[in-house]
Amino acid sequence: MKKILFMVHVPPPVHGAALRNESLFMSSLLRNTFDIRLHKLSFASDINDIGKFSIRKIWRTIVYAIRLCYILLIFRPNLAYFGISPIGGAFYRDALFAAILRMFRVRITYHVRGMGIRNAMQNGVNRWLYHFVFDNAYLIILAPSQTKDIEELYPRKTFIVPNGIKMEGRFGAHPTGSTTFLFLSNLVRKKGVFEFIDNVKALSLRRNGFKARIVGADGDVKVEEVRRRISELGLTTCIQVDGGLYGRDKFAALEECFCLVFPTTLSHELFPGVILEAMQCGRPVITTAHAAIPDIVEDGINGYVIDPSRIQQMVDRMEYLLDHPDTASSLGVNGREKFERLYTLEQFEMNMKQTFETILNDDIKSTNRG
Repeated sequence: MKKILFMVHVPPPVHGAALRNESLFMSSLLRNTFDIRLHKLSFASDINDIGKFSIRKIWRTIVYAIRLCYILLIFRPNLAYFGISPIGGAFYRDALFAAILRMFRVRITYHVRGMGIRNAMQNGVNRWLYHFVFDNAYLIILAPSQTKDIEELYPRKTFIVPNGIKMEGRFGAHPTGSTTFLFLSNLVRKKGVFEFIDNVKALSLRRNGFKARIVGADGDVKVEEVRRRISELGLTTCIQVDGGLYGRDKFAALEECFCLVFPTTLSHELFPGVILEAMQCGRPVITTAHAAIPDIVEDGINGYVIDPSRIQQMVDRMEYLLDHPDTASSLGVNGREKFERLYTLEQFEMNMKQTFETILNDDIKSTNRG
């Protein structure tokens, strides 16, 4: 049985990439096919700590680097599967781990779940470092739209594997009379929580008879700030605000809503899991043409995709769906069908299994040729 070392972030804190990593590591399909060992990477104490510098993170980097050397000596993996951070200070940290893997001559597969590499490589020193890390390695990316971001790298092979999630939401018709627009995410400014509130305000000036709901744990925006903004705009009777909801409670919020509205422009958000969750529940999505989102949401097919520079157009789409509930239902059905075809956890695990097998077989062929 071939050995694979998983070098990934898993919860806590809870965020999309960490949840995908956890489900993959726990996969019975992969565990029955490969001998998998986890080298858990955990630097942030909570969502607000992601991307911030601290002495504690430097110390953890040193400890993880020493532990990695020990694991490589004892476990001797055939493949290292590394959920690398593609940009910023976290990339420089991860470059240290990449250097250790190269020193031990381990076959490396990077799972790149973020954008920004192309821009970062405009700096000459960065360009050299990116080529050192990625050249002749294997890359897994999430969507075709991501290929442009990595076109200046020289990987051995690139695989496109979209994320998949566990089937937890119940698919069904909209609850009778439901007109609730839902924002569901950690309360991060760039995920569009204030844009959502502004859009609800604009819609309320046009018509009555709808509701809105915000569900999310504190991020760089606190629940108190959200409630204060809602009060300032006179929307306290229109918008319900909850903290973070998880598991069945989270999916109940999706099942009860009319439509998910997600105005994200977060730079490192590539493939939002909340959109897959809404599609699983058969709910239409109004979102932004950001990162890989247009690969998931097809405009006019399973939702609407708005140019981030013209985010006020979301109000028009929200009003249109209120006036055309049959269209909202049709978009939701199409989303569910696409989810079942492409984004289930079972499909994700099978795609990753086939990808690992292809990489390992390629490694064997290369060794035999040598």
